Amino acid sequence: MPDIIAKDVVVIYNYTLKTDSEEIVGKEEGLQTPYLHGFDNIFPKVEEEMEGKKVGDRLSITLAPKDGFGEKNPTTPQEVPRDAFPEDADMEEGAMFHLETPDGEVLPFWLAKVEKNSVFLDSNHPLAGQTIHFEIEITGLRDAKPDELAHGHPHGVDGESGHHH
Repeated sequence: MPDIIAKDVVVIYNYTLKTDSEEIVGKEEGLQTPYLHGFDNIFPKVEEEMEGKKVGDRLSITLAPKDGFGEKNPTTPQEVPRDAFPEDADMEEGAMFHLETPDGEVLPFWLAKVEKNSVFLDSNHPLAGQTIHFEIEITGLRDAKPDELAHGHPHGVDGESGHHH
């Protein structure tokens, strides 16, 4: 088992994500979130701050919009007919969809507003333009398995579960 966070190490951690107003917008406590260090699976500044840390370390990392979810694009949400989505699609405000452009590029969009016959899609992540604050606790480290290195991401906390291609 590795002693410190370095490239090719699977990092297991808990986190709380807050906005400047102290609103908790993400929390994984006791659920053990894994990521593969050195493969751009987490915000670059967070990965940089985690480099060299060990189990038991706690970090407080503040990300400006440019280092987090990006600056807010001033375009207004685009109205789309509700029937353009599958009937069983999660149509809750804030839900994310991937849409393919005519040239084959896949882009993320979020539901900004849902009405009976229309939905409004926004290319801005709901946290775009906001400074975010991560509170992280490193709870485990392990060597990545060969298939995880080949795929560029962890296959669950233990390297055996939580993965489907």
